[in-house]
Amino acid sequence: MLKRTTWQTAVILGFVALALNACTVTTVDGDHPLLRPKSDGLAAKVYFIRPRTERYNGAADNRIRVDVGRNHLMDMGKGEYTLLRLLPGKVSVKVFSDTTWGPKHEFDTRVHSREFDLKPAETQYIVMTYVDGEFRGAYYKPEMIDAKEASALIKGSVPVGADTEAEPILPPEF
Repeated sequence: MLKRTTWQTAVILGFVALALNACTVTTVDGDHPLLRPKSDGLAAKVYFIRPRTERYNGAADNRIRVDVGRNHLMDMGKGEYTLLRLLPGKVSVKVFSDTTWGPKHEFDTRVHSREFDLKPAETQYIVMTYVDGEFRGAYYKPEMIDAKEASALIKGSVPVGADTEAEPILPPEF
């Protein structure tokens, strides 16, 4: 049996962490004007959640684009969530998602938006809810949910980003 030194173990764990991080799809535009630093005690803590779906959904499984305000904030992968600190106030969250629709399964992009009032120094949860429009195509709509609902939705989801890993949504207690 081989003995591993501390540095060898650290290198192996580093590679594992990189490999797991490389599996995420969600990317955040760090230059978004509404993003606030962690030290901003008045920022709204907002978890954006895109839960897994029960089955494969074709083009609707592609990454979705999320705009906040009038600017691109992030692209989200299926089964991922992230914590962002945003400037409080009324903001529009717009979701762009791919779909196929009609008898010829033509590709299209669906856009749905909703306005939210982000509260200063509060934790809020916005979920990208999958809507199966059958032959009209699928889409995602942003909805505000509470902590208990968020906890139930993250089962099997991957937290993305250092802040999210430091402050993950905790699973429901039994």
